[in-house]
Amino acid sequence: MTRTERELIDNPENQSPKQRRMFGVLTGVAWVAYLYLWLPLITATAWYLGLKSAYIELYLRDHRIDSFLVLAIPLIVLLVSVLLLGWAEYNLLRFRRREDRRGAADNVSLAEMARGIGATHAMAQQLQQARHSVVHMSEQAVPVTLSAPQPFHSLQLAT
Repeated sequence: MTRTERELIDNPENQSPKQRRMFGVLTGVAWVAYLYLWLPLITATAWYLGLKSAYIELYLRDHRIDSFLVLAIPLIVLLVSVLLLGWAEYNLLRFRRREDRRGAADNVSLAEMARGIGATHAMAQQLQQARHSVVHMSEQAVPVTLSAPQPFHSLQLAT
């Protein structure tokens, strides 16, 4: 993979909206095809677990409709809907006048940040002051060096 391909993958905002839509559609098609390939296994598992016989018993046998199902399922749906709407209203009333439910995060000192990431005080200070940084890590997952990210140059894409 070339550097320009990596930059496009890592920065999809550098693609045109038309390209992003196309890749989104292709991704969706790929997921549908992937799930379609799983359908035989899902069907076999459902039959093994008795879902086919449950369907036959509930809906196909002599074309009878169980009156319990006709009454119980709508009542269960109504009960669950009322519970969910009640919970949503409760939370709306509870948090109505709050900007943020979690509260403000505590400020972390420079020394605590350096200790937390395993960096030196000078490196932590550079990280704090830089807007963008590339952190190079050691094998022990400790920051070793910092560098500024390379500027992205415009690509000439074939249309």
